[in-house]
Amino acid sequence: MKKLTTITLIMLASLAVTIFANGGSACCFIPRASAATVERAAVTTFHIEGMTCGACATAVKQVLGKVDGVKDARVSYEEEKAVVTYDPAKVTAEKIARTVSEKLPTYKATVVK
Repeated sequence: MKKLTTITLIMLASLAVTIFANGGSACCFIPRASAATVERAAVTTFHIEGMTCGACATAVKQVLGKVDGVKDARVSYEEEKAVVTYDPAKVTAEKIARTVSEKLPTYKATVVK
């Protein structure tokens, strides 16, 4: 019985150390996000001139999806716009617009200010 009590106390002490070491997280297997691992996202709206149908919007979305740093793109041909979420450490809004215009020459993408 004394051995069981000692083992229980050691386990509780280990758990307490783990909780404090992880900033209050009770599980040592779930890593906390540090400032170095947190990704920053920017959202920019682009005016896309030249789209006339849903296929046009799909083509623009496919090009946007291949740009390194782009996380999400919502494209509407009716509104002639794309709303893009991206990592500004990897790509700029101007580079995104330039890529669309270069890959799809019949469309002109510009950053909406």
